[in-house]
Amino acid sequence: MNRLIGILLAHTSQITIPKILSSAFSVIHFNARSVNKHFSEITSFISNLQLKFSIIGISESWLNTSNDKLFDIPGYTPFISSRSNKAGGGLVMYVRNDINSCHVRDDLSAYADDQFESLFVEITTSSYNNNSNNNYTVGLFYRPPGKSVDYFNTNLATTLTCMKTEKKRCVFMGDFNIDLFKTDRHSPSKNVLDIMNSYHFFPKITRPSRVSRESATLIENIFANCYNESFAGIFLTDITDHFPLFYIDLKIKIVSKLRKLPVLVVVKLLNIRKNYSLRKL
Repeated sequence: MNRLIGILLAHTSQITIPKILSSAFSVIHFNARSVNKHFSEITSFISNLQLKFSIIGISESWLNTSNDKLFDIPGYTPFISSRSNKAGGGLVMYVRNDINSCHVRDDLSAYADDQFESLFVEITTSSYNNNSNNNYTVGLFYRPPGKSVDYFNTNLATTLTCMKTEKKRCVFMGDFNIDLFKTDRHSPSKNVLDIMNSYHFFPKITRPSRVSRESATLIENIFANCYNESFAGIFLTDITDHFPLFYIDLKIKIVSKLRKLPVLVVVKLLNIRKNYSLRKL
């Protein structure tokens, strides 16, 4: 049984967290190291949280095309990228059913020669300030250890260039297997951070995401091009040896689907309004 040991806040703006968390845009990331093995623990953990996250991202699902349709989370729609020719890897993004609009960005999603994989979706959100609708792009990544960081950086820069021209709010989450604690002595790791920063994407997690007896590393992260009024951190739990990460954008709210009333109810409401108008006259 998994235990929630605590919550480590890695980044938060200097504001009091209001009661808008349930409608604010939010993501949580798990490195599952086999959804088949840890699915019940992950779903139990999520159900015990007070916040129903907008999007649940899972890297290292280890699913394939024969079993990737077997793991549904109530209230969410899965978007899946599974390997068909080899074991390991795999991405799943669960998007809340009440979100008004969501589609996969095939132009951004990639499976690049076993070097890395990414899955992108775009959803409709709204600003708390003026209620104007804005599309929000969410990217989920997994880069296996030992693969070329330079190759990843080149493809990352291409994706970021596209995002820059679209001028949308965007968040990247995942297991990059690039330790940001080593940027002072490992130039490819530093280059990842430099590329992200040059496109105004900044890491929201600054504490270890994976801890063992021998090491503490920051190989998972959440990057966003949104600077203020955000809330991010790490859940200290023992589901796997990778801690879940979360990010909440307090400036943006989810645009929910309009609830369709049955025809009979609509007719009754119209009759009530008609009768009221006649009495008023």
